[in-house]
Amino acid sequence: MKKLFVAAALLLSALSFSQGSPDYGGGLKVNINEDGSKYFRIISWAQFWAQNNSDRPLDANGNEQSDTNFSLRRARVLMYAQISKDFMILTHFGLNSLNGDNMSPVGTKDASQLFFHDVWAQYSLNKNHAIGGGLHYWNGISRLNNQSTLNIMTLDNQRQAWATLGLSDQFARHMGVYLKGAMGKFQYRVSINDAVTNNLQATTTPVNGGAATYTG
Repeated sequence: MKKLFVAAALLLSALSFSQGSPDYGGGLKVNINEDGSKYFRIISWAQFWAQNNSDRPLDANGNEQSDTNFSLRRARVLMYAQISKDFMILTHFGLNSLNGDNMSPVGTKDASQLFFHDVWAQYSLNKNHAIGGGLHYWNGISRLNNQSTLNIMTLDNQRQAWATLGLSDQFARHMGVYLKGAMGKFQYRVSINDAVTNNLQATTTPVNGGAATYTG
């Protein structure tokens, strides 16, 4: 099996330098007051994939499928709203893996719909420690559980590290409260969350070479 991935970024700048661009910087920042302590910042990114697979299985009708297909792997918008010096609200929404198989003529299928990836409010106790709550990603049993699609490196992309992905969370995000910070070079994350109760897909056995399923 041979796969070729081509990723490109679409909005405001071309992504380079490990999915980042010096021209893009920290996104679009709009100050609300004169000293800039109150502001909102918007970041937008997209990833487009072209895949070539010479070993694709036959479709449901027994016909051969095209070796090449395209997908909008990720399309996201993230906003920081710094309400005061110590209080911030983060909102992150978008969609994943939109392609020719799950699109619809009028954009009404589930795959075409935007949904929240993160929504949380955070209060800074001081410059090194903060507490917050909502739909968040400050959790996990390893550093890879807090990865971002903007800064993840190719060698970091190992699914074994996301032990809870799709089992107790929504796209690696939990609903709950967290405490995070740093003491010198020691960083910590502590969270108390509700586990997802309707987590597994209604399927029994993953099919070899088929689509990925969250079956535990």
